[in-house]
Amino acid sequence: MNFALILALAVAIVAVVFAFQNPQPMQVEFLGYRSMEASTALVLLITFTFGLLTGWLGALPARLRAVRAARAADKERERAMGTLNSATTPATVAATPAESDPYTSRFGTPPNP
Repeated sequence: MNFALILALAVAIVAVVFAFQNPQPMQVEFLGYRSMEASTALVLLITFTFGLLTGWLGALPARLRAVRAARAADKERERAMGTLNSATTPATVAATPAESDPYTSRFGTPPNP
């Protein structure tokens, strides 16, 4: 199995166990604002989702640069292949007349045993 898939499965199992062991409600304050009461599991889920979103958005510029570089490499490869395919084939070497075999010219074709 893929290591990332196993790791994601382990994190999900830990989150479910945490949610079942902490059903009590809690209040969350953020920048001085008091929110509604929510279960600890819900707060964990929301926080985890924001963390995933932040990580994904943080990695997005690097992924876009990689896609752009791959497209540029594909275009360069296509250009090189076009140049290679349009190049003229090298001139073939002129066939020289085969030198006559002194045996054949003197005695004819040898018999097959």
